[in-house]
Amino acid sequence: MSKSTFIRRFIAGIIDAFFLLIIIIVFTVAVILPQMDKSYIQYYPWIIIQIFFYPLIYLLNIIYAISNNSLDILLVYSSLGVFLAEVLYYFIFELLPIKATIGHKLLGLTILDVELKQLSIKQLFLRSLLKTVTRYFFCIPMITILFTKNRQALHDIIVNSVVISQK
Repeated sequence: MSKSTFIRRFIAGIIDAFFLLIIIIVFTVAVILPQMDKSYIQYYPWIIIQIFFYPLIYLLNIIYAISNNSLDILLVYSSLGVFLAEVLYYFIFELLPIKATIGHKLLGLTILDVELKQLSIKQLFLRSLLKTVTRYFFCIPMITILFTKNRQALHDIIVNSVVISQK
């Protein structure tokens, strides 16, 4: 077992993003679209994809809309939904017996605490939340992987976790 490299974690992140986007789109089509105003339906899948790939832009749009009293409630619910889906994706997959997201599992990565023990539920949830929040900063906190001894991202440093490569 060794500390995972930045490249392996980056590839795992891309795989996870792909599966997470599929989950969000399926949920949107099955649950949200049937209840929406018909004028939004043609745009909504693209709104979800944009929120997923450009979360900071949508956060700034919400702040701007609030300041101008022109807030679109659909935009707020969509942004919150994507955020919660991402947090839950990481948390649930890392809580399951496989102890890894799909991307981590495919690349043989495991998340442990710095003493190489299983993370607590509290640590897993906090890590999932912080990992999702880092996307709002264009993943800049992930750069710490390149400069820390244990190859930890900012969310790993905060919750005392490391990502181990088993391959």
